[in-house]
Amino acid sequence: MDKIAFGVLISFLFICLIVLFCTILIKIYISKIKKYNKMLFQKEIAQQKAVNQAILETQETTLNNLAQELHDDTGQQLTYINFQLENLKLTNNNFVEKITPISESVNQLATTIRDLSHSISHQKIIDLSFIESVQNEFDRLNKLNVVSCTIDVSVNFNDIFSENEKIILFRIFQEITNNMLKHSNAKTFTATISNNSIVFKDDGIGFSLENSNLSTSNGIKNIKSRAALINFSCKIDSEINKGTTIKIAKL
Repeated sequence: MDKIAFGVLISFLFICLIVLFCTILIKIYISKIKKYNKMLFQKEIAQQKAVNQAILETQETTLNNLAQELHDDTGQQLTYINFQLENLKLTNNNFVEKITPISESVNQLATTIRDLSHSISHQKIIDLSFIESVQNEFDRLNKLNVVSCTIDVSVNFNDIFSENEKIILFRIFQEITNNMLKHSNAKTFTATISNNSIVFKDDGIGFSLENSNLSTSNGIKNIKSRAALINFSCKIDSEINKGTTIKIAKL
């Protein structure tokens, strides 16, 4: 009887060891699968970031070339046109009254094009501080008298953004501003800037995050993908008739 009991005990212990061994093997296998999936996920994210970075660099090159063309070619042509108008005013006194408003319009157009060329040139973004770039854009927008744009800077803001961060954050700012002008019908637009986040807020018509196509539009996708390139998050809050708030924050 004792031998049978001892045999049963040994068999039970042996089965327990097998079960324990199998459990350990399964846990090791699951752990390896998780690590492998995590590695694939990180690799996929890295590849996506590389693709987005390449797209962004191509866009920046295109914008820079366009800015150069606007500044050099278009700007020079407008200067030449204005020179001709001034000559007409000097040689034909009878035309002064009619030519003066045309000359003023050409000057205004030249100023607008110069400001536009600066806003799309990443070299100008690098040369200026982030605050200066945003303020210049707001100054340009305020001249349109469509929406009142203001900037609110945290007292301890030290503008430590890298060149790459400044370029991408400014492009995000431009995308948000463009969407605001196109869709919001806002009367006021504010950018609140601190060391760790930038909050854009308008008092426009807003939209439903669940039902609107705006929440999945290319503009929103561009904002989120650009933010991810520099390890920033993008949070959007919007409510019908109460405006939209977009927060870009460091992760």
